[in-house]
Amino acid sequence: MKEGGCEHVQPADVARMAEELLKSEGIQESEWGGRRFGVAENLVDAAWKSVRIEVERRGQNWVAVKLERKPEFFPAAELGFYCL
Repeated sequence: MKEGGCEHVQPADVARMAEELLKSEGIQESEWGGRRFGVAENLVDAAWKSVRIEVERRGQNWVAVKLERKPEFFPAAELGFYCL
């Protein structure tokens, strides 16, 4: 189960993945401002077939800036974690 008890990724999950990536690349926290990351995934046995969530670093916080739930699956090329 993901953060928040849902079957799909949550903004906190995306923020955690973003921080792990930024740290692994040696990017200082002072340089995180304005960076945007997202995750798109297809779901099984859920109310929606697919979900996309994006977060952006604003000041000291990650803010959810996009939540997209769709009744159809995303193409395979759109799935996974990404940065904008």
